[in-house]
Amino acid sequence: IIVVSFLKPREKAFSFTKWPDHITVVPYFQVVDVENLVSAVKAICSSVGSIPYVVGVTDYFGVEKNVAVSKLVPSKELANLHELLLPVALQNDPNMDSKFCGQNYKPHITHNDQPYPKVGEKGVLQTLYLVENNSSTTENKNQQVKTILAVVDLAA
Repeated sequence: IIVVSFLKPREKAFSFTKWPDHITVVPYFQVVDVENLVSAVKAICSSVGSIPYVVGVTDYFGVEKNVAVSKLVPSKELANLHELLLPVALQNDPNMDSKFCGQNYKPHITHNDQPYPKVGEKGVLQTLYLVENNSSTTENKNQQVKTILAVVDLAA
């Protein structure tokens, strides 16, 4: 499972191979009991309001620094949401790859859908999506089918 916020609203059960533009809130982790996870995320989100964000500069992530992203201007609210959800992920998967979590969390929008976000553009994170990779048989994560398992709104 990965916890993201899509820039454009999506429906539960929406499936895709190429990621629509999104902000990763918590990276991939394993889950045994999805219903418990959804309940925990809903409980956290019920006390967190919408989070405004501002698009920052373009950077390049990945092992080969070939993945173009728009970094987000640092936001205490978004970092706080990440910090609230991270223990839930770690409780489900103590061995999750958390090297980009906590103090190393760098919120960003991966450049997939044109037009790409521009520096200074503003948005509001209002909804979280819990997304599952359906096919573990494909080695390339970019070709795996992914499906939204749950849609969770932040508090109004």
